[in-house]
Amino acid sequence: KTAPPIAARAKGPGDARMRQIYESYVDAKRQNNERTDRIDYETVAKSLKKMVPKLDRKHKGKRIDFTVIVKDGKVGIKPVVKK
Repeated sequence: KTAPPIAARAKGPGDARMRQIYESYVDAKRQNNERTDRIDYETVAKSLKKMVPKLDRKHKGKRIDFTVIVKDGKVGIKPVVKK
């Protein structure tokens, strides 16, 4: 029996939550007058999913979520560890 792919084992957000994060990210960029024409869901989701295994190892199996932030005038996405 093979192990499930890393994404399936990781404690990251599911597709519905990932879609919400993406929508919030695009909305925040628009409100901050940043370009949004080159942002697509697949790229953002892939980037976030890539971070989850490393965060999962660091935080020993706690749930990982993401939040949209504005830092130094730029919109970004920051990981949040849930208990």
